[in-house]
Amino acid sequence: MSESKTFSEAELYCKETYTDLATIENTDDLRTLQTAQVTYTGAWIGLRETNALLWHWALADKRFYRDTETEYRNWAAFEPDDNLNQDCVIMTYRGEFENTNCLNIFNFICYDAADSEQQNPDENLQIQQLIPELGFAYIGLFQDSFAWSDRSESAFRNWDLFQPDLLGACVAMHEDKYWKTELCWKLKPFFCYRREAVMKRQILRLELKSALNIQQRLQKLGVRNITGLEWREAADGSVFQKNQSKTSADPMKKKR
Repeated sequence: MSESKTFSEAELYCKETYTDLATIENTDDLRTLQTAQVTYTGAWIGLRETNALLWHWALADKRFYRDTETEYRNWAAFEPDDNLNQDCVIMTYRGEFENTNCLNIFNFICYDAADSEQQNPDENLQIQQLIPELGFAYIGLFQDSFAWSDRSESAFRNWDLFQPDLLGACVAMHEDKYWKTELCWKLKPFFCYRREAVMKRQILRLELKSALNIQQRLQKLGVRNITGLEWREAADGSVFQKNQSKTSADPMKKKR
């Protein structure tokens, strides 16, 4: 939206008019955002700092994870510790995790998502074997206190150099699509998104006395938000069939 608002005003506008401020879950989402009109001041997205620190894997796309793998941790004893600014994680030559300051210099381990499963004990052992005796290497686990306005659990981040800093709690994306923290009261354009409705198809067999009460019958069966009806044709091309089952029980006549 080209109109400038504070972060809170933009958030309210997006919730009332669309779904929410934009949540970015992967590089595909990042590419879809049109930044041609974004000035050097940046535009709000739906990420802001909170009081809760959470651990995330750097690969945010959940399509690469099996059940519970996003929760895999192999912390060493007394880890993670509570020292300030230890938001990145290294693996030791023993295969255990330790948190460390992200500015510390260590080797690091990359992987190809197309050929690799996400963290689990088997992969942990494979990575451990790449680390020399008494060595350490960065892995893709980190913690931060940022959360999306729509409560998405996306761990995708695209910070600019030396970001996030201490100059603000709300996040703006700039024309190069890198992110910076900004003071939330600043006036900026912003990105909203709309979540597409999920369409559900149901097949029902109904007995009707007239076509006038179809909607009412469907609602009684718990079918809501009806957007369209289709009738299935029988083999002979007919749609509606008369119910031929009748109960004919003539009362017994008493003979005198």
